[in-house]
Amino acid sequence: MAGPSQDSIQITDDEVFRRKLLMDGDGMGDERRLTLLLRSFFSWCDGKSDSDEQVLLGYEGLLSSLDNCELLMSKSHQAQLANKQEIENYEKLESQIEKNIAEMQETILKKKEELKRAKKIREQKQKYDALARIITQLPDRKETEEKLKVLNDEIKALDESKTQLESKIETRHKELQVLLSAAATLKETIKEEDSLSEID
Repeated sequence: MAGPSQDSIQITDDEVFRRKLLMDGDGMGDERRLTLLLRSFFSWCDGKSDSDEQVLLGYEGLLSSLDNCELLMSKSHQAQLANKQEIENYEKLESQIEKNIAEMQETILKKKEELKRAKKIREQKQKYDALARIITQLPDRKETEEKLKVLNDEIKALDESKTQLESKIETRHKELQVLLSAAATLKETIKEEDSLSEID
């Protein structure tokens, strides 16, 4: 008995693919839709006993499914483009935020330096105001010079009075010495006269 011929056991790649699709699960999402479309296509191709009307209806159904797949692919492509654009927008936003953060940090550093300078200026102003208050409490130069002139005149007048007083004291001292000397002489004279009177 002759075995089966080589042609009868040879299976084409398309047949293997078709059987694999029919045996595999439906999958998910776009993959599932394509799987169902291919199944419908292979089922339509295998419908040799179908009437012309059934063939036409199957053909129109395949075209409708194909249109739906194309529409869904177009939507998916648009969604991918939108996602890509959104990612680019997020990247731009992230870059802008990083730039803003860097600028804010730089601004904070500048404000800190300005605050240091402001504190230093305020301290210097407080010292200046304190010194100014002390200065305003002191008499001005002209007034001080006038007071010094008055004091010098008073000192000069006191010196002159002192000199005059010392001169008067010295004169009185000399006069007193003369009087004392005259009194002593007079006393001796009286004493001698008394002695002579007693002898007589």
